[in-house]
Amino acid sequence: MGEALELEPFEGRLRVLLVEKEYDEPFWLVEPTEASREKNHLFKKPSKAFLEFVKKLVEIYRPHVATEELGVRSENKFYKFNPLAELFKELGLPFYPADIHEYARSYLASRADRLRERIEEIAKALKEAEERKDEQAYDYLLTYGQYLQGELENEIAEVEGSVRDAWIAKGIIDAARKVGKKDVTCLHICSPKKLDSLAELLISLGADVQIVRLEKKVSTLADESLAPIEVEVRPMAKVVGKTPPRILYFFSTDEVPSPFDINMAYDAGFDVIVPYARVDPDRARVLVQDAMFSRKVKDVKRMCFFISGRDLEAVEAVVDVIRDTMFPPFECPVIVDPRGAYTTAASIVAKAEKVVEEKGFGKLGNQTCAVFGTGPVGRIVAVLLAKMGAKVLLVEPWEKMSQQYVDEVADKLRRRYGVSVESVFAPNKADRLEVLKRATVIFTVAAPGVRIIDKSMLSELRFSKVFIDANAKPPTGVEGLELQDDGREIAPGIYGVGALAIGRLKYKVEMYLLRQAIEKGRGIFGLDEALNLAEDLVKGKTKVVLPKVKLVLSWSGKS
Repeated sequence: MGEALELEPFEGRLRVLLVEKEYDEPFWLVEPTEASREKNHLFKKPSKAFLEFVKKLVEIYRPHVATEELGVRSENKFYKFNPLAELFKELGLPFYPADIHEYARSYLASRADRLRERIEEIAKALKEAEERKDEQAYDYLLTYGQYLQGELENEIAEVEGSVRDAWIAKGIIDAARKVGKKDVTCLHICSPKKLDSLAELLISLGADVQIVRLEKKVSTLADESLAPIEVEVRPMAKVVGKTPPRILYFFSTDEVPSPFDINMAYDAGFDVIVPYARVDPDRARVLVQDAMFSRKVKDVKRMCFFISGRDLEAVEAVVDVIRDTMFPPFECPVIVDPRGAYTTAASIVAKAEKVVEEKGFGKLGNQTCAVFGTGPVGRIVAVLLAKMGAKVLLVEPWEKMSQQYVDEVADKLRRRYGVSVESVFAPNKADRLEVLKRATVIFTVAAPGVRIIDKSMLSELRFSKVFIDANAKPPTGVEGLELQDDGREIAPGIYGVGALAIGRLKYKVEMYLLRQAIEKGRGIFGLDEALNLAEDLVKGKTKVVLPKVKLVLSWSGKS
């Protein structure tokens, strides 16, 4: 039996009164010891003062339905041994548990248990390696064990945090739907540690949320240390307004902003995208100032500037101005990706690094590399390769250009990025073949739909080569190299990476940069960050966190 969690907004108006309970409802993914469980439950009961307080809230707000976290209780215990259940029954108020489903928790717990068992195995092997003084094995097992322990902690934190929040929110919304009205008020009894995160999630789903925090005072009579005891529970109400939207200002130096990046930003989780065309440094300064000072200091981080455009120098000039205009505490994230040149070039180079090493060529930085194409992507690929230490031939294959043009491009790269590349004009097959014979790694990043290398040229090559082709529009830049290729041998001793393999990585890199901008709320995310991320993704060191627009969690239904 399978089931899925789909977290969708309430269809209508949902008001949620989040009432802070006196304790955190016990919940665990990894089963604690019996003694620990007993201690956990000992003080986890509502006081009479709290029950009286909840009763007054019901009289004042007249909610349609009430919910509470289930925790690790069974539904039978939730209703049979729960003073709140008795209270709401007395008041005639429908009452439901809201928490992660037991099948889902069992499934997720089994994953954590497997990790824990593996950690125990590593710990045993680590002890044995220490006893026999095997330093190499000890160092490896220590590092591996630390990695697995981190994975387990992250797994538990995610489930007990955001995943459980989503299930609780779903329980609240499902309970509201059972009322059968379009305007519903729900009273939810909430653990203190869940209060803020649950409020933010419900607000993001369109609910109106009011938080009631508690202040509890306990007093005793002067001459009696234990009894009688008077408990006073007082509300500290706080109305939570709508969270300010996440706004991305898309600055393009071009005539028309690119819809590609705008779509990506929406998919990453930005609420509002505001595009501006023909942005120059002066205009950027005014726009940034207006945007910064229109928000409270704490909300500035919910803005972001995305800088794009085909002219690399123009884009960098705008970035320099934005960097100078912002100052603490008015700082927000800035993403720099000129017409996708940074994320695409970073993905191309990261893919090349992987294939070059896997096929036994050594390090990419030790190779002679030919870059066919002098547009934004080609230039940045050349810059990255040169910074790695590679000998770079920057090649212009279009016959309408000239050697002088390529020389000027190379000179701009030297002045702007401090790198040296050799400029080559290769308008015909003979010229290109000479370049191919000199290089071991060849990048074709020229205009889409233009074939740079054909099979007759490949047949002339006598040494192993790696071709990286970014052209997704037929015909491909290299004949015989398919879009899906990711290190395939396309001819004897010749290996290739196609445009779709690059494109998949580029999408992940840009999505991650956008998500990082949201999560960190400050910093410049540009070429270096894109390359580091692309390299980590290729090596499997980084997992991309995709936008939480709709959370879907599936499980087998078996514990």
